[in-house]
Amino acid sequence: MKSPKEYSEAKKYQIKRQRQKLSIKLYVIMLILVTIGAIPTVLNNPHIGKKEGIIYLLVVFSADIIIFTVLYIGYRLENKLLLVDIFLFSVIMIIYIIAVTTSPRLKIFNIVIWMPLLIMFVYAIKRTLITIAFLLIHLGVTIYYLLTFPTYDYTINQGNYSAIISVTLILFIAMDRLVRLHNNYENTILDDYETLQSNNMELTALNEEYYASQEELMHQYDEIQYLAYHDSLTGLYNRKGFTNKLASHLSLETGGVIILIDIVRFNELNNVFGFEMGDKALKASAENIQLLTKDYIVAARMGNDVFALLTKPMDSDEAIIKLIRSLSQKVILDDIEIKLIYSYGIVPFDSESKNAEDLIKKAEITLFKAKSQDERHPYYIYDHSLQKDTEYHIRLSYALDESLINHDLHMHFQPIYQTKSKSVVGFEALARWNHEEFGFISPLTFIGIAENSMTIHYMGKYFRNYLATTIKDLDLLNLNPGLRMTINVSSKELAKLDFSDKVIHQFQTEEIPISMIGLEITESALIGNIDLALKHLTALKEAGFSIYLDDFGTGFSSLNYLDKLPIDVLKIDKTFIDQLHGNKRKQDLLLGIVKLAKVLAIKTVAEGVETEEEYNLVLDMGIDYIQGYYFSKPLPADQIPQLLKKSD
Repeated sequence: MKSPKEYSEAKKYQIKRQRQKLSIKLYVIMLILVTIGAIPTVLNNPHIGKKEGIIYLLVVFSADIIIFTVLYIGYRLENKLLLVDIFLFSVIMIIYIIAVTTSPRLKIFNIVIWMPLLIMFVYAIKRTLITIAFLLIHLGVTIYYLLTFPTYDYTINQGNYSAIISVTLILFIAMDRLVRLHNNYENTILDDYETLQSNNMELTALNEEYYASQEELMHQYDEIQYLAYHDSLTGLYNRKGFTNKLASHLSLETGGVIILIDIVRFNELNNVFGFEMGDKALKASAENIQLLTKDYIVAARMGNDVFALLTKPMDSDEAIIKLIRSLSQKVILDDIEIKLIYSYGIVPFDSESKNAEDLIKKAEITLFKAKSQDERHPYYIYDHSLQKDTEYHIRLSYALDESLINHDLHMHFQPIYQTKSKSVVGFEALARWNHEEFGFISPLTFIGIAENSMTIHYMGKYFRNYLATTIKDLDLLNLNPGLRMTINVSSKELAKLDFSDKVIHQFQTEEIPISMIGLEITESALIGNIDLALKHLTALKEAGFSIYLDDFGTGFSSLNYLDKLPIDVLKIDKTFIDQLHGNKRKQDLLLGIVKLAKVLAIKTVAEGVETEEEYNLVLDMGIDYIQGYYFSKPLPADQIPQLLKKSD
């Protein structure tokens, strides 16, 4: 592409070339007119004979041939502007010399004397100095002829000389102004042309940039469209893409099966091996799912560790189960063989199913149910009762949020007794919820609902505030200075990075002695991230909280970490106390736990003591504290002072 400067130079050449061609055409016309005028003038001149006249005409014709040849060469000659200008000036001089040197008696002077002025003016309009010089010379020649030949008896007279001199003087006076005007006009044209070319080039560049940007936008649009419907990590369809594919399949009215696949304990994989290894496990799972069957219609990654498979209709539930069991569970990641365990939510549907989102929601409900089952039965096939249970839990979840906002949840307090003296040494705060529509809701139910959402963190803070308010309202610090109030901590809370800092700050703000508070954690709360749990428990222990390990014996990890964790009290689960009387094996096992705790300088609490026989057995074994219905069931807060006075 030419630059604006190159365009300007090309235009200047074009203008000069057009001027030259126009001058050449005018020369030709002038020569033709001169020759036509000369023929009758010479032949009819009474002062010369016929022969002499023919000779003069031959001279004129010869000059014409030479001039025509030069003009033709100049007309055809390209890219030689200066040379053509020299040709044209030479022709002017030849014509002029012929005009001024021919005997006035031939009487052609009157014809040719005007034409050089016109042609010279046309030619030399861009050559001011040459034009002025020529005009001066022509003026001098005309004056010379005027003085030498004042009148002629043919056509030249005093008036002719006056006209020639007048025209010459006018041209001489006006020449500079005419040339300047022409130059300004030409420069204006060139400037406008250059500006136009520059604007055209900018416009062209803008157009090219526009089309390039359009192409880039189209490319980005394609990428956005792809990313909108595909998972960037695995390349499978994402939830939106799967929904669209499912909707298209439903329009065929052929039926099918949706299978949601969840990687069990995927977060533990991330915590142990790192997120990079977790991503590799997701990619490997995606590849396995794609190879699961030749009959799959589409595979997708629906969320963090959840995949989806849409298959054609299957003959029976057994065929579906056989299909999912064929999914490879062993993957090699960085030379490490890892066995991935999956849960499956399965939703068969028929040709009457129309709504893709509803089917996906059913599959999610079914997967949630499957994840609650043991690993021997990691799948669940959708049935209509499941929908009702899920709707109930959803309504319960909304009601729970509303009850927390309205402060409708409360606590009961189960006394903890010193085994030998039977005196009250503390209380365990237990959450209670009695809803006006749903009635009494088990803590296992509503705490489980809260743990499946962010509600558990708000609930934990809510009940800790409730406990602090109870302590202050009942003035328990003065009523029994040695009293210790314990409250349970969810595993979800313990998994938060700032948990210990917030709990310490909360009780300091409430101005409750931290030494009066015990925090109860379960074995399962330690499994997810033992390092973070140890960090929190150490910080809480150093701040003055007592740490209770609740439900001891129901898990499998406590013995591994019992010597590492800053535990003050071990709460022996009720399952060890039930049917303890007459069961020698259970008694020996319980005695072993008590001895282990004593070696580690950890106090023990027996939970669920309900009979006198159970009380006597735990007393003989040296268990420090007991709680259970044998002494007292959980009590409302307003009954605590009366119980403490009775205990004293």
